[in-house]
Amino acid sequence: MPLWDKLRMPYLDAVVMETLRILSQGSLGIPRCNREEITVNGYTIPKNSTLFCNMWHIHHDDKQWGDPWTFRPERFLDDQGQPLSATHPVRLKFAAFGLGRRHCPGDSFARARLFMYLVTLLQNFDFCSPPGVSPPPYAPGFIQTAVILQAAIVLCAGDTKEKLDEQTDNGGNAERVNSTLKLIFNLIRVTDYACP
Repeated sequence: MPLWDKLRMPYLDAVVMETLRILSQGSLGIPRCNREEITVNGYTIPKNSTLFCNMWHIHHDDKQWGDPWTFRPERFLDDQGQPLSATHPVRLKFAAFGLGRRHCPGDSFARARLFMYLVTLLQNFDFCSPPGVSPPPYAPGFIQTAVILQAAIVLCAGDTKEKLDEQTDNGGNAERVNSTLKLIFNLIRVTDYACP
């Protein structure tokens, strides 16, 4: 899947942003140090203090998000289903890669990789719950723990490498994508359930 197709998949981009928002990985961000004494909102912060930006709170503040514990990718889309502009108030509250001048320079790279991995998985596999099994309920909190899911992951009809070669200009990306899929399968337990 070429990266330029990302513009035609705004909902997938919104799903990535909502996932990064609700599951804030860098809960306290990267520590910073102020070089001089500063005053912020009436609080004096001494020179050389270690400062943290509470990303978890930014992404889970009821006043900012309304329903922060609801997984709702649509919050990052406009009424026509297109991505909100980077200057939209909702986008300005999204801080998965930091804020301001110290914003992570790898933001675009990381989101491009996430897009490519997700699209590749969704193009080539069907994901479904085993018959009669529902996913466990989501338990919100400051510390997120992994939930072990038993999911059926079924290769779609056709040879994956051939499909990927057809979708890339010269087939050069297919080997990298296949390596990524192998890595993912080392991390995911594949079961024998069949999708309906």
